Amino acid sequence: MASGKSQVYRQQIVLEDYGADDQLKMSDIELAFAIAPSQSEGQFVKNGLKVVPMASKAFRPDQSAFVYFEIYNLSQDGFGQSRYQVEYTLRSYSERAIPVRILHGLGRMMRLVEKDQQVEIAYEQVSADTDAETYVELDLRQAEPGEQLVRVKVVDLLTEREVQKEIRFVIVP
Repeated sequence: MASGKSQVYRQQIVLEDYGADDQLKMSDIELAFAIAPSQSEGQFVKNGLKVVPMASKAFRPDQSAFVYFEIYNLSQDGFGQSRYQVEYTLRSYSERAIPVRILHGLGRMMRLVEKDQQVEIAYEQVSADTDAETYVELDLRQAEPGEQLVRVKVVDLLTEREVQKEIRFVIVP
């Protein structure tokens, strides 16, 4: 509705049990058309953020791709703080990696590595919560059309437990 266009996408979904134990867990990665703070309740609102999904997983080069996910069961230290690292790997299945600018959501940058077909970005976060919602905005303006992969890995720095998920999307001409 927000874009004035319609899309159809089918996918089988497996629902994980996030309450079964206290292991570090991560939601599936959601690709979004837009993410913005929201004071209201309603469709697509998650913890104060309106996350408008991009069900087709197809973006134009003049759009931004938003990557949203949630982290569960982070450990806390004696001061009640959790410390974790998030690592994004952005991989192109065409000639070169997409030139990516992460526009929102980064804590202290730990590492940026550019290889021929992928970009790796890692940063560290500190929080007073055991769960976290996070997102980043990928600027695709200089990206070439083709299939892309986003892999997100979260490492709990207090326990060294880690979890990762990935999702593919396409940049269309």
